[in-house]
Amino acid sequence: MGVPDNGEDVGWYEPGTQPGGAGNAVLAGHVDDRTGPAVFFDLGDLEPGDQIFVTGEDGEELEFIVDEMERYPFDDSPVEEIFGPSDEKQLNLITCTGVFNQENGTHEERLVVYTSLVEEEEEEPVLPVPTELTIQGDLLTWHSVRDEEIIGYRIYEIDASGEETHVGSVSQLERKSFLVNDQDTDYTVKAVDHFGNESDPAEEADA
Repeated sequence: MGVPDNGEDVGWYEPGTQPGGAGNAVLAGHVDDRTGPAVFFDLGDLEPGDQIFVTGEDGEELEFIVDEMERYPFDDSPVEEIFGPSDEKQLNLITCTGVFNQENGTHEERLVVYTSLVEEEEEEPVLPVPTELTIQGDLLTWHSVRDEEIIGYRIYEIDASGEETHVGSVSQLERKSFLVNDQDTDYTVKAVDHFGNESDPAEEADA
């Protein structure tokens, strides 16, 4: 990986992923230069749990949390671990550390800060709840939910402890009814959308 030719810029490993994408995004910068401290001079002061913010050209800000920090010999770093593929959304920061070796013209170690993207939890959609659950004889019926996102319904038996057991499904295109098997069991119905999300249970219908 090439490094910037000055102490102010940070280099990005372009063959890898961009920060925020799945995989190991890698940024590198100098710890110092001929004039003194450089852009990553304070990188060694970070600790696990610290925050790092990366702002894209579009102004979007990504937050990463420091997982761990490791020092490696400048000529013996775990390249696959730092640059290789990953299912996680990682950002690894690299700079020089340790004693400056005059003969090799570089510091004797590399500091790698491993971080992970902080992702906002997506709120589950609030789906409309089926209404008018009724049991007549051995037939459970309910009113259709008027929502284009709803593709069907799931029917659940409810035991004495309140535990639900899925016993059947009905599509939005079918008649909203279900033949119950146990006359002494309570039932409820939940609406289901395209992504498999369920609504809250409808008011229980007693058998």
